[in-house]
Amino acid sequence: MDRYCSENKPDRIASPGGNSTITEVNNNPLETIQKSENRQSGQNERNWERSTEISISSNNIEYGLSDCCEVTTLQINKLKMWTLYIIFGILSVGIVPLLSIWVTNIKIFMMYTKIKCSPDKATHLKIYDKTQGSTIVELKKSKKFFEFLGMIRSSLPDSQGEITERQGDEECFKLIKFIYRYLTYAYSDQTNRFEAVAYDFNHVYSTLHSLSFGLTYDQMSANLEKYGEGTMEIIIKPSYRIIVEEIFNIYYFIQIFSMIIWFMNDYYKSGAVIGILTVAAILSELYDKRRSLKRLKEMAHYETEVYVTRLESEGNSKSTEINSNELVPGDIILVPEDKRMPCDAILLEGECVVNEAMLTGESLPAIKTALPKSDEHTVDDFSIENTKQKMHFLFAGTEIVRSRMMNYQTPPYALVTRTNFLTTKGSLIRSILYSAVKRFDFHSEAFYVLFVSFLLAAAAMGTVLPKFIDNFSTYHVVIRTMNALTVAIPAFLPACMSIGILFSYARLYLSEIYCSQPRKIEFAGRIKTIVFDKTGTLTQEGLNAVGIKLSNINHFNCMIKNIPEEVNKFQRNQSADQYKSEEVFSKFIECMACCHSCTHINQKIVGDPLETEMFQMSNWVMDESEEQNIYKGGRYLATFYPQNGSHLIPDDPELNREILKLNILLKNEFQSELQRMSVVAKNNIDESLVCFMKGSPEQVLSRCDQSKLPKNYMDEVDKISSKGLRMISLAYRSIDPLFFNIEHPPDRDELECEMTFLGFIVFENKLKDCTAECIQELNEGGVRCIIATGDNGETASSVAKNCYIISEDSYFRILLDESDENNSKLKCELVNDNNSYNELELSSDLYEERGDQQYTDDEAAENQLLLANDPHNRNNSQDPFDLLMDSGNSLSICINGKAFDYLSDNPEGVVINGKYNHQEILNKVLKDGAVFSRMSPKQKAALIKQMQDKGEIVGMCGDGANDCTALKTADVGLSLSEAEASIAAPFTSTKQDISSVITLLKQGRAALDLSTTLFKFVIMVSSTQLSSMIILYYSTSNLDDLQYGYHYFCFISLLTILAFHLFLQCFSVSDLCIQAENLFQNFHFNLFFTGLLF
Repeated sequence: MDRYCSENKPDRIASPGGNSTITEVNNNPLETIQKSENRQSGQNERNWERSTEISISSNNIEYGLSDCCEVTTLQINKLKMWTLYIIFGILSVGIVPLLSIWVTNIKIFMMYTKIKCSPDKATHLKIYDKTQGSTIVELKKSKKFFEFLGMIRSSLPDSQGEITERQGDEECFKLIKFIYRYLTYAYSDQTNRFEAVAYDFNHVYSTLHSLSFGLTYDQMSANLEKYGEGTMEIIIKPSYRIIVEEIFNIYYFIQIFSMIIWFMNDYYKSGAVIGILTVAAILSELYDKRRSLKRLKEMAHYETEVYVTRLESEGNSKSTEINSNELVPGDIILVPEDKRMPCDAILLEGECVVNEAMLTGESLPAIKTALPKSDEHTVDDFSIENTKQKMHFLFAGTEIVRSRMMNYQTPPYALVTRTNFLTTKGSLIRSILYSAVKRFDFHSEAFYVLFVSFLLAAAAMGTVLPKFIDNFSTYHVVIRTMNALTVAIPAFLPACMSIGILFSYARLYLSEIYCSQPRKIEFAGRIKTIVFDKTGTLTQEGLNAVGIKLSNINHFNCMIKNIPEEVNKFQRNQSADQYKSEEVFSKFIECMACCHSCTHINQKIVGDPLETEMFQMSNWVMDESEEQNIYKGGRYLATFYPQNGSHLIPDDPELNREILKLNILLKNEFQSELQRMSVVAKNNIDESLVCFMKGSPEQVLSRCDQSKLPKNYMDEVDKISSKGLRMISLAYRSIDPLFFNIEHPPDRDELECEMTFLGFIVFENKLKDCTAECIQELNEGGVRCIIATGDNGETASSVAKNCYIISEDSYFRILLDESDENNSKLKCELVNDNNSYNELELSSDLYEERGDQQYTDDEAAENQLLLANDPHNRNNSQDPFDLLMDSGNSLSICINGKAFDYLSDNPEGVVINGKYNHQEILNKVLKDGAVFSRMSPKQKAALIKQMQDKGEIVGMCGDGANDCTALKTADVGLSLSEAEASIAAPFTSTKQDISSVITLLKQGRAALDLSTTLFKFVIMVSSTQLSSMIILYYSTSNLDDLQYGYHYFCFISLLTILAFHLFLQCFSVSDLCIQAENLFQNFHFNLFFTGLLF
């Protein structure tokens, strides 16, 4: 159907390349580009004179590689290839080509020349990634105009990055690109970087809305050529290629090489055994790889039919049904209902309810709203981690549960921004295909041991070589020497090292813990610190309302506990006379009823547990039907009205008979960084507008009229929070209808100011049944547990005490006092139960002890005994920062997000108390911190990163929605989710409690312990056999086939018994007390088996 008629023809058109920057068409569009070409041709070499290093930019998109890879330009050298590579390869009997397969630098030395010039003259690139090593890729060069247009941040300085429609057939610029891990990268002269060829959506909202007319067929063809087809196709190599690659894998090659040497030494039985095992291992690897790739291919591939808007030559926009494989960035699609999204897109019109469990692991549906038509805001980062704007983003792979129009003339539609492997789902697929794992200390130790073993074998052979040379031919000397070296580096070692991971992987799967990166299982065995989210992780997902506390200007009223009964009574008995006297309660109920993001799905209210509980308490009805919400010129987001009785308007008997309805005009969604949300509602009776807001007590406090706040506001917050209860604050303000324009609504900060505080809703968030028990077991297993949450510090501290994360009666609390805007103060308190009996405020350059706090002799004595052991020197010993730094590990620390940022942003600059700088305090916090409150998702990730910088291996457990960044930053991330795999973390558990953490750590430690033990065992067997060989070599003798095989047959038998024993031990592990040993400890184990074999 046609959505637009001819009079809607735009006076500006999108660029043919699909770039979202648009411009008016001029008479000679190539003129600017040709001028730019002349200028840039002279700049290229100057760029290379300044910098000979190029980097790969991830451009805020997860491309399966680190933010910046080192890139070296190469030019193939045919002379080198013939002289060094081919001739030396023949002379070395294939050793040189083999080495070039394993060591990239050798291949570069033999075949390429490193050049310091523009990529124009290069034929290949060497890409070095710290986590993945080096890769050589071929450069492809093209002079096609449309391909150049698509490159991000195109180098057109005269037109300031704007691209006009092309007329004519001239070729313009040479595009230099390469394909790396399913993504295409192109070179930009302007930035001197290779950048992923991706759609440029970083523009103001109104610009993106102006693209709603769709692409022309020419633009679609150009974008299809540039970005590729819309689906993800994983290439599965033929079986013979996988077998060849496995044969030349260094581990299997050592086994094959050992087998050949043993055959040459007439050890046919031993050679046959290792040959059979090698073939079995390669075939098993082939089966596993093909099965995994097929499963991943099925997960990646998705096609469906979608309606797309095309801009025809006459200027009309027409909807056409196409296969999603033909979608390209820049397309406008009608949002499909009850289908999965085939691409990433920005919602421009309408509202959607989306299930994002596939990506985030979050089981609750997410509400998606249309991108506002604003000239002030820009799309910063199309990412699931962009908490500020992700409510406007639709991600590939997520299921559209419901879509509805918000304008009676226009169905929901979205702007396609990414297709195929550029999508967020593509990022998940690539993270599985090319998982980046840090180098493990155990592997470094293993290589060190093997290197020492090799040197010892070489030295031992050096002592017997003179006798060998005198008694044997050169052929026998060489093969006997090689035989000794193959014994020193055991051929069975690679298989042994993977046994523990395979066992643990299988057991994790049986425990409903799904792993997308098996190599990280060993990291789980070394975790010493694990960070937990609070809500939904340690505590139950649902909340129970305890009561409400209403504001009465200067103080609080008593808590109302039986909320539904009081609400019903109020709605039944309210009269016009009562309305004014009970206006606070009335507005409070209205705010509870409409200030949330709940919605109807299958006639059920779904949404955040806190919001659903709050809405149900209001006893109001939510109506999202079109009949109720469509009005001339638009559609309300929803309509709310009381369920029982009538909500009356005062002073007008005629109006008293009409039921009050609140029509929602605008909704500012909740954001983790802001910790608040708001709605604008219209009263259907008097047409008045009200802005309702809810959020954290601290944020609502900052947005309210201070003259209308109770004096004991924060005291009440601390009192309620200290009991482990959770609360949200409610506020409202009236809005002048002349001030509010629904088409161009005022900025959020303008709406959410000078609010009138209404009161608190107090919730109880109970611990999950197994939380306390699991935390105790983790503590006994030597694992430090930390809470990082967005909740209030008092609430988080109370939860930490209840689940034994804080085991002491006293703990330190570090806050940031921002009462003085020009001079923020870091404040440290020593807290004992509910009493803060020791407090000190410190400014940036001085400190002063507060004189308004008096303590009893008993309290002071307790403080002294706990921290200073000096009951008479109160003034000195009660300096909290001195006590903090001198407390050792005896007391925990609680800190909020603002104080954490304050310390992190000023590590060396500000000296506290003349003794400690911020870095020292921060180091103490990282070492002993137990509770990190009011932390945003980015702050959680920063906390984990700083711990890792201190050398710790850190785990993270949380939900995928808000903790996505932290879960991926951690060495081991565990997402509690119903989905088998998500982008959130390498481990996903369908069990919704932290017992999965116990299971993961047990299996990680068991795998690491098994790998360590088997490594020792294999080295011991090799040492025994090597000793026997050297002793016999001195007598010019050697082991025969049966004697040689005895070692290996005994080795295989004992290895099977040992592995089976440890495998059963993994099943019976009952605690976390197993500690993976260092390779250089407990040599009695080696000596025992050495004696047994002798």
